[in-house]
Amino acid sequence: MRRALVDGVRVVWDDLPGQYQAAFVVGCGARDEDLDQLGLTSLVLDLALDAVDSDEDDSATDWMATLVARSGLPDEVAAYFADCCAALADPPEEDLDDLFGSSAGCRDPWASLLSRRLGRFGPGLLRWPNVDRRKFTADEVRAHVARYFTAGNTVLALSGPPPEGLRLPLPPGPAVARPDPPDLRWRRGWYTDEVDGVGVAINGTVGAPALALQLVLAERVAAALLRDGLEYRVTPMWTPLDRDHVDFGLTLQPPDEYSKPAHATVARLLWQELRRLASATPDRGEIEDALGDVEPEPMDSDDEDILLDQVSDRLYGAAQRELFGVSDDVADLATAEVSPGDVLSAAASCLATATMVVPAGTDVDLAGMSRTRCPVSTFVPAGVVLEPLSRSFRRRLHKAGAAERLILGDDGVCLVAADGSVHTFPMADLLVIEDGELVMLGNVAHGCLVNISAFGGRSMLADRLPVRRYRGRRR
Repeated sequence: MRRALVDGVRVVWDDLPGQYQAAFVVGCGARDEDLDQLGLTSLVLDLALDAVDSDEDDSATDWMATLVARSGLPDEVAAYFADCCAALADPPEEDLDDLFGSSAGCRDPWASLLSRRLGRFGPGLLRWPNVDRRKFTADEVRAHVARYFTAGNTVLALSGPPPEGLRLPLPPGPAVARPDPPDLRWRRGWYTDEVDGVGVAINGTVGAPALALQLVLAERVAAALLRDGLEYRVTPMWTPLDRDHVDFGLTLQPPDEYSKPAHATVARLLWQELRRLASATPDRGEIEDALGDVEPEPMDSDDEDILLDQVSDRLYGAAQRELFGVSDDVADLATAEVSPGDVLSAAASCLATATMVVPAGTDVDLAGMSRTRCPVSTFVPAGVVLEPLSRSFRRRLHKAGAAERLILGDDGVCLVAADGSVHTFPMADLLVIEDGELVMLGNVAHGCLVNISAFGGRSMLADRLPVRRYRGRRR
């Protein structure tokens, strides 16, 4: 990659085939928002792109960064990004749409694992739905832009030399420094949560050995599931926390909600295969086959759409590495030489950091891995008591050992179980998510989610919360 500086913005480029393309990447994503600002970055992006009035760009905000991609003639691309920068520097004030984040992501096993392990740090917040856009103020938007949407915190990656006369009029400002990830929660254990499948997360060093470990594990688990007739999707997950550390693992989910679950069996199988990799050296051919599946393909496709996607991925990864020193695109890591001993060492060193999640109500015996739970007490505070809507609900909750009372206090909400244990959701950590008939309590500090749909009094609960902590369609 060659480099230049245009109006304080780093510009990198390589001579790549196909139509001229650009990836404009700002070092600002969901990790730069707090619980009461989730969705603010995507709002800034939408406001700016609405001002540019184009439906030909490809834009997205993920946990690491904000991307605007564009292809076309070099002069057209240059003019477009000059307009984008001007709009980002001074986003227009418009009526904001009523937009809520979907609650579907709350039940994703990987989102649960990140929340459990990282709490309020960066990707730990990705589990929770966005704030209703109408709640953001113009001052918040301006402050977010001033901090993150600056020249020093932005990279433009191109598939050819920069067009003559390229201008990128962003306000001056440095690249944003970020804190190191916490490590207090990287201890071995399994827990239950409101998720739609099984997942495991481990922490390691960013590099080819960790990637090889993940991919070999995925192949072995998929083969074992097929052998046992278990129809679960196996998805590798990779979330860099900084340039050196990554949380990675697998999620295993049934193909649809009507599938007969076998979560306990799947969890035991997953843990068994991970322990095997930490105790016995894998075969070299097995490693090469796994890495070969994700190696970058030669960019010589006759299909214009495939070539566009390949170049776009390459540019986005290059911009991420320029900004952060790391990318969530693992293709380049797959080209490194990895020995069987490297994979064995990676597995052995990561095993102590393993966390596994299984759906609520699942009981599983995992050798060498103990169950972890959210902190509970026996103190029942004063407050308004809510009970299940019907006796049948109450009987089922009592039988399952779930909460049989909700107590709405001034400082938070408590769930009192049949055995007398009290699970407290302090107001500072509390989130309520409502989607139709589904109502859930989230504790951001613990990363947990509890289904309270069986209880009445939702309006009372909503009235006691700060307006941004109620994510739903009632307010």
